[in-house]
Parts: sequence; C-alpha cells; structure tokens
Amino acid sequence: MIQAMSQVEKRNASMFLTVAIIWAAMLMATPAFAQGTWATKAPMPTARSATGAGVINGKLYVVGGCAASCLPSLATNEVYDSVTDTWATKAPMPFARNRLAAGVVNGILYAVGGCADNACGSLLNTNQAYNPVTDTWTTKAPILTARRDFSIVVVNGILYDIGGLTGPGSVGIASVEAYDPVTDSWSTKTAMTTARCCAQADTVNGLIYVVGGTFAAGVSISALEVYNPTTNSWTGKAPMPLPFKASDGAGAINGLLYVVGGDQTGLSQTTRLYNPATDTWSTDAPMPAFLFGFAFGVINCVLHTAGGGDGSGAVFGTTFAFTPSTLCVSIDIKPGSFPNSINLGSNGTVPVAILSAPAPNFFDATTVDPTTVMLAGASVALRGKGTPNASVQDVNGDGLLDLVVHVSTEALQLTGTDTQAILTGQTFSGQQIQGSDTVRIVP
Repeated sequence: MIQAMSQVEKRNASMFLTVAIIWAAMLMATPAFAQGTWATKAPMPTARSATGAGVINGKLYVVGGCAASCLPSLATNEVYDSVTDTWATKAPMPFARNRLAAGVVNGILYAVGGCADNACGSLLNTNQAYNPVTDTWTTKAPILTARRDFSIVVVNGILYDIGGLTGPGSVGIASVEAYDPVTDSWSTKTAMTTARCCAQADTVNGLIYVVGGTFAAGVSISALEVYNPTTNSWTGKAPMPLPFKASDGAGAINGLLYVVGGDQTGLSQTTRLYNPATDTWSTDAPMPAFLFGFAFGVINCVLHTAGGGDGSGAVFGTTFAFTPSTLCVSIDIKPGSFPNSINLGSNGTVPVAILSAPAPNFFDATTVDPTTVMLAGASVALRGKGTPNASVQDVNGDGLLDLVVHVSTEALQLTGTDTQAILTGQTFSGQQIQGSDTVRIVP
C-alpha cells in the first residue's frame, strides 16, 4: 500500500529536486575545457594556395603558390607583420612554383621543391634561400629527390624534407632527406613507416611529429609518427581520431601540436590538438572558414594562416589568427646560464624565471600564483615554514619585475634525452599560463 508523503518529506524531496536541477544545469553550462579564439586579420595582398611559408623574427613570409585553379603558378613573396597587422611585398622567387615547402634556419628561409605548372608535369628539385635583411635570393644545393606536397621541419639547424609525391598521379612516398645549410649538402635518413604526401608536421621537444596526409587519391591517413633525429628512427603514436589530408596547418606551442583545417571527406574547419605528454588528441575552436592549402606559422604563440583554397578552384587571401586559451609566457631556466644543464640525481633545486613582457603583449609575471607553478611535473619547492620558494626580481634587466621560483631537481619528470622543459601554472585571477625553455640533462 502506497502511503502519502508528509509535509517534511515533500519539502525535502522538493529541495533535493531543486538542487539536482541546478547541479545538472551547471554541468551542462560548464564546458569541458576552455577553448582558444580565432580572429580575422588583414588579408594577404595576393590570393593564393599551395604556398611555402616560414616565420623570421616574428614575421610570416609566404612564397610562391597558385592563383585561381593554379593558373598560373606564382613567384610572389609577401610578409605579414602581426604587430601592425600589415602585409608588404618583397623580392619574388627567381621563378614561379607551387606545392613547395619552406623552412627557416638562422633567419634564412629555404624554399624547396614543388611544381612549375598547374599539372605538376615536371617536378622541381630546386632549393633557394631568401635573406630578408638583403631581400635577395640565392640558389643552394638541390634536394636529392624532386618532390611536391611534402613537409619541411627544422631541428637543430637541419631541414628535414618528409614524404610527398614524385610525379603526377603518383602515390605518397616515405622518403626523408636532410639538408645542412652550413655544408650546403643533403643526406638520406630513415624513411617513415607510413608513406604519404600532404601530411602535417612540426617539432616538439626536438622530435618531429608527422600526422595525417594521403597515400593515394582519395585515401586519407590518420597515422601519427615521431622521428628522433638523434637515433634516426621512427616511432608510432596515437593516430588522429579521423583521417585528414591537405591541412597544411600544424604548429607547436609550448609542447602541444595544433593541426588545423584540411580535407576529410570534405573540407574541415576542425582544430585538432595533440598532447605528446599524454599521447592523446582533443579538439579546439574551429577555423572560421573551410580551407586547405594555406600558409601557416606560429608568431609569439599565436597560430596564423594565410590564403588557401576551397576545393572549387577559387583561392583567397584571408588571414586568420588563433590564440590558445592558455596564455603563452616566456621563461628562463637557470637565469643567466646556457646551456641549461641539469643533473637529475642532485639534491638541489632548479631556479626558473617567469618573465614579464612589455606592451603590446603586456604580461605581469608577479600576478602568477607560485603555488600553482609546475616545471616538468615538479611543483615549487617549499621553504621551512611551508611557503613557496619564490621571489620577485628583474632577471633580464628590462625594468619589469619577474617571478623566480625554485623546483626540486629530483622531482623533475625528465629523461636523459629530453631537450625541453615545460612550465605550467595560473595567475591569481585563474588565467592558465604555459612556457618552455631548453634543457641539457647531464650525469
């Protein structure tokens, strides 16, 4: 027999239901994580796709590419200044080409490979170097294997040409070749496990990450491989949740790899984020437009895209900038020393300075809560009374106060092969921050 509820029971049940509804609403209203933001910037003067690009001294240089329907190929060289949000025209390449790749070593942009015409009937092994100081081009030693739709990544002053296509109607290749600008010479390296073209690649902590792409027409790839230049070897990692090709947008910011846009079964606006520390993928705020074949570069921890096509033959000069939700800050491990040598077996502490920044990217490092700071997984060491071992001082002599914290050496989650340490934390107001610096692990 069902008994009627008392007034107290009814009141308690009503309160429980109200709390449950409020709690559920809070859960639904709270995002899983904060996302970055996209902004539209001044358009590139020459609409184009299939370009090469590189960042030199905080400016994005975009070279070559295709006009509408790739008729004709272009030799254009334009540079974007993110501080003034303006474009300028520079000396063009010696001759036009598209589907090339570019990389920067010591302030020089190297434009490599590509096609001279829209049909790519004749591939190029060209390697030309651009000096922005003199605004001139110089011909360098050609690549060993003429190719197009490939990736270039720079590690420790060496350019690595990865994958690509070697002819019209061909399938992706696994070939890797390395160029040393000092000796102006090329060498062959261990090939990828997965042959591909149109992949996305960048470097994190001295390792090269190559993801996505296509092997043959219409066959996209989700595989992620990591190349170690020291051991000349490849290792497989967690693949992207969905295969993508022709993204042209892969950039690393403070140990995280962002892969933007591209082609799945159709053009995508998706921003994918890979965390090498956890070997996991997530998504971030989507691009404002459906594009592929755009130029891409990271300037002061902000991702920039320029140009691209929509698959119909139309090309654009649109420029977008993506700012991650986590604020990128500059840090200096063992201030005043280089290299930043660390003996993981020592019993001491490692100082690290979180640097303030002047306008236009003003940041006050003294607003960082030292109790939230971690360097390579190690928290700030405590003094005798349980307070964080931290101080405020002008470390780099720029007139701005910086925050210096000390972390326990033994607590650092680094290995003998690591060359970068990442710092995380947040300000007293709750803004997440992240920064990185090079390290050298010594016995």
